[in-house]
Amino acid sequence: MRNYLRLMIVLLLPCLLWGCYYSRPERLYYPAGQPVKKDDTALINSYISEADRYFELGLYQMSYSSLYNALLLLEEARDSRRYNELMELALKINFKLRDKVSLDYHEKWAPGDKSGSRNLESLFPMEIARGRNWLSKGFIDTVYMVGRPYIPYFIKEMEEHGIPAEFSLLPLIESGFDSTAVSRKGAAGMWQFMENTGLSCGLFINYWADKRFDPFASAGAAAKYLQYLYEKFQKWELALAAYNCGETRLARVIETCGSSDISHLLSSGLLPSETVNYVRSFVYLIDKVDLTKFDQSIMDIEHLIIPFSIRIEDLLKYISISEADFSFLNPDLKKGIIPYLQGGYTINLYRDTVYNLNDVDEEHIIQWNQVILEGDMSVDDLVRHLEIPESTVRSLGNPDRNGIVRKGTSFIYPGQGAL
Repeated sequence: MRNYLRLMIVLLLPCLLWGCYYSRPERLYYPAGQPVKKDDTALINSYISEADRYFELGLYQMSYSSLYNALLLLEEARDSRRYNELMELALKINFKLRDKVSLDYHEKWAPGDKSGSRNLESLFPMEIARGRNWLSKGFIDTVYMVGRPYIPYFIKEMEEHGIPAEFSLLPLIESGFDSTAVSRKGAAGMWQFMENTGLSCGLFINYWADKRFDPFASAGAAAKYLQYLYEKFQKWELALAAYNCGETRLARVIETCGSSDISHLLSSGLLPSETVNYVRSFVYLIDKVDLTKFDQSIMDIEHLIIPFSIRIEDLLKYISISEADFSFLNPDLKKGIIPYLQGGYTINLYRDTVYNLNDVDEEHIIQWNQVILEGDMSVDDLVRHLEIPESTVRSLGNPDRNGIVRKGTSFIYPGQGAL
């Protein structure tokens, strides 16, 4: 009898598990990391109220993140009426209530006739993506919502370096146009640069600032890097794949396969699945998005060189921009200070922002010091000697496990009272 019961359990258990799995409610996973039902109205409303609250506080990036989650859910629930209403709010959030922005989303921003666009077949093997819906309609719509302040600049940057304009859409695949994004591997910013790659492409990265987070500076670096990858692999689709998985790994896969044909490489099983989806998604994206929708005569952002070092709170006394907007446009500044940089440090402002650097009080300008250790020193001694916070000493000095900073270490830091 016992053996009979055991046999029945063994036979029935897989069936029970199968039934539980396929009878469960369909769930989706969103950036917040929590599972939600497609028709979860309460969650949608919470995202909307959260977006409104952040919007009122001027925290536009957080507001958009909440709103985008709501849009994804409404897209899945096929609630087109509320989706269109929220799209208007999304435009307001992302364009900071600029009075020149039209809120007539479907008339002005929806994908339309692409008859005037160039032949993509001459740039990419489009068959690797066609026939597969790699990206949702909501994801495609995000280009028109979030891309407007950036895409005209990115197109200009790409074309100046001889890169196809379509690569201006790469940040959507890389980070969803999130300038503060950081991957698990440490890739940072809208263009997802690793630190070594960013430095080799000319980005300023140190304790005080990280230009990987500046969408415009990193766009120039991305153009240089793509130019280098194309010169190495001689095909744009291979440059694209190398941007994601690294040039060394791609070269190894090409050598193993004995072919540089992208279709063969994607089906070889040797590329990471992330890279396979990345390449196909990008090619699908550029086939669906009309770049002519982004008017290159409208530049909403301008760049200003600050020729001295100054605390941000003091700088804002001479620039007509809110602290929230300044932080949104300049996520590369990590310590509340414009660092010293030969030739000046470039910041981003809205077009037509009023500023007058000639009126800056001399007391607000920070002088920087440089110290090169002539012998080993402890962190505590350096904190007392340099009069800067311990966290700064540790970050600049790279002490060993005993808290000793070695002879020859160079400290470049702002003068007393700047931190």
